[in-house]
Amino acid sequence: MTSRTIMALVFSLTLAGCAVGDTTRAPGDGPGAFSGPPANATERVEQADWSRAEKLVLRVRQNRFDPLVLTLQEGRAYVLTLVNGDDVDHTFYAPDLFEAIAVRSLSGAEQPVTPETGLVAVGLPARASRELAFVTVRDGRYEFSNGGLNLFAFGKIGVVVIEWSGQL
Repeated sequence: MTSRTIMALVFSLTLAGCAVGDTTRAPGDGPGAFSGPPANATERVEQADWSRAEKLVLRVRQNRFDPLVLTLQEGRAYVLTLVNGDDVDHTFYAPDLFEAIAVRSLSGAEQPVTPETGLVAVGLPARASRELAFVTVRDGRYEFSNGGLNLFAFGKIGVVVIEWSGQL
């Protein structure tokens, strides 16, 4: 292979990783052990007090998320505004997190998003924002990244920590 061919391949793969759009999948589909949304997701969303939902912002700019760590409480409702400050599309890729939260809604979704939707990633169009409303269901540490094949980002980019409520 010539260096020109290799550069064309790298460029093509990088662009493929930048495709914007929401990603869903059914439990057991694709690589990994994706188990889908929590079993009681609809019930959790219906029982949540949405008038007390905490509002948070997570911004991506120059391929970096800010803040790098979001700390949430188990069993609470949140509205997370995902903001893309760049002139290129990004993806909030967090399959493990989406197994630990019950999603109520996602603004700008191509398909309706319900608590039973197996969301894996949220597409963030250039210079746009989207709102993700959810209830935290399971405590733990969940990494997220600027999804897709990003050859220039090694490892995960940020973490969502869901702290235990003290209840079983």
